Amino acid sequence: MQTEWLISAENNPNLILYFAGWGTSPQLVKHWQLPPDTDLLLCWDYRHLSLNADLSRYRTLHLVAWSMGVWAAEQTVADLPFATSVAINGTPCLIDDQVGIPQAIFEGTLDGFNDLTRTKFERRMCGKRELLQQYQAIAPRPTNEIAQELAAVYQVFAHAKPAAIHWQKAIVGMQDQIFPTANQLNYWRQTDCEVIQLALPHFALAAFNTWSELC
Repeated sequence: MQTEWLISAENNPNLILYFAGWGTSPQLVKHWQLPPDTDLLLCWDYRHLSLNADLSRYRTLHLVAWSMGVWAAEQTVADLPFATSVAINGTPCLIDDQVGIPQAIFEGTLDGFNDLTRTKFERRMCGKRELLQQYQAIAPRPTNEIAQELAAVYQVFAHAKPAAIHWQKAIVGMQDQIFPTANQLNYWRQTDCEVIQLALPHFALAAFNTWSELC
């Protein structure tokens, strides 16, 4: 896992952990305004699932995870006491025909992933042309790298830890063509999580500008 710290001042008491979606760059959210007295730890690239970071000095922890990041957070930080936790267009059950991404779709994306299939995936993820242009303009990662990431996650998934985080809020995009909306709702309606349904595609991050909207 790759990480990057954004620290606005020394000894801030609060920290937001952000777990990115598969294949994405932290640049997508680095411009979001942080609340006062708050640091940000960006996490992405799940070819290796380990978070080597000392968070003990923080008084309050907040969690925001998007897409595959919801599952990745479950695998790495489930033992932390979060004051707030928000899942965006994802569930802890990453690959599942009823409450995750259907297995055939996940395997189909993985099989023969290349520049052409990546473009098709990103079109479905963004929905609208202007969103696609916005997404593709922000520090895209190499295709071979994100193909390796998807393959690594698929291998790890068979031995993944069960869901343990008490997610407080789930934002579900009603236009999600990647992580089926119905499957997201199937999962979250089995929990006491607050479910917020919005008319957004899988790339829902463009709808936000500040971390306070989520935390």
